[in-house]
Amino acid sequence: MSRRSSPTDDVDDCHDRIEKIDEFVRELEAGNVHTVSDTVATLAEITKERQGEKKLLKMLGGARASHEQQVERLQNQSAVVNS
Repeated sequence: MSRRSSPTDDVDDCHDRIEKIDEFVRELEAGNVHTVSDTVATLAEITKERQGEKKLLKMLGGARASHEQQVERLQNQSAVVNS
């Protein structure tokens, strides 16, 4: 059974991926990754990947803000109906 992820879970996952990318880049730049033969090409590809994650993070942040506004609006409507 798969669970649906919330916008907050997605944002957290995105932050985790960015952190892992940054950690890999630090290790690569320190010369600690010996399985990569073309460091320059790898860094270029990882930079693109990180930029994609940052774009996704921005989009998810907007979706989360919209969702929070929608929940607040529904709570206000519910309070009016119940009063």
